[in-house]
Amino acid sequence: MKDPNNKRLSAKERKKLVLSSAITAFGKSNYRATRMADIAAEAGVCEAMLYKHFKSKKVMFLSILENVSERTATTIGKGFEEEPDALKLLRRLLIEYYHQIQEHPNLLKLHFQAVSEIDDEEIGGRIKKDHEVYVHSIKELIKKGIEQGTVRKDIEIDPIAWLFNGIGLLISMMVLLSRDGEIKEGIADKMIDHLIESIRA
Repeated sequence: MKDPNNKRLSAKERKKLVLSSAITAFGKSNYRATRMADIAAEAGVCEAMLYKHFKSKKVMFLSILENVSERTATTIGKGFEEEPDALKLLRRLLIEYYHQIQEHPNLLKLHFQAVSEIDDEEIGGRIKKDHEVYVHSIKELIKKGIEQGTVRKDIEIDPIAWLFNGIGLLISMMVLLSRDGEIKEGIADKMIDHLIESIRA
């Protein structure tokens, strides 16, 4: 397998190209309808090459979800190191998420495809685990904000954390449903700011 510049790729680079092609293929169709042959065609390789890296379409799909989850966890982890103000960090993470889904619409589609497969033990388990991790991170930020005196002490942390997680899903849906792929300028920011202000001390 070679890249567009005709350079021979390493095994790691080949795997990355296959996953990128799979994201594009899933984005054009959906998880159920997409075949390994479709992904191979997108990657410009024979179908047998895919099986050298992934034993099935599901394994490939799960690998994409896991990669996204790891990147999200890394972003959250770096945020904790870079921004000491919990409330500012919470807002920044939501804004960054908004920009990421605009830049990577196929990954956004893939996430909703995964949600539609929630009854599948492995795919559903992956999605549930990821959102539990996101909500846990939000709860920790809210607790930190309370300690810092920037977040109200009278709020119920669990439902508020799920509400913040939910605004991410709402913004995702708005991006998918908008005609040009973008929410009207400022709407996402205002939604996030309204939620932030609702918990500010």
